[in-house]
Amino acid sequence: VNAGLRRFIVSYAIGLAIFVLGTTWVRIGNRMGSWLGEISYSIYLFHPPVVYTLVWLMQRAGLDWFFGGHIAVYIAASMALTVALAAIVYRFVEGPAIALGKRLTSGAER
Repeated sequence: VNAGLRRFIVSYAIGLAIFVLGTTWVRIGNRMGSWLGEISYSIYLFHPPVVYTLVWLMQRAGLDWFFGGHIAVYIAASMALTVALAAIVYRFVEGPAIALGKRLTSGAER
């Protein structure tokens, strides 16, 4: 097995182990975790546009130093912007749409 395939298998095995532990033994019951879970679909949908827009804006502004720094700085900025956008979208679009769907389907069960 070549080194690339080995890294691929090991990284997926570690990810699967974390998932299994997180869903069976470890229970995270704090408000922040619950809130992030609530907006997680918006995070999933909007993280690519935020990442690409951030790259485009930094390149356009000539902030090459931003890309020369540690990747953690870029990831932290992307995460913060993604969570902020996801919270706004959840509050004004996704949440009201879920409430509307529940109101529309509540009469269908009778």
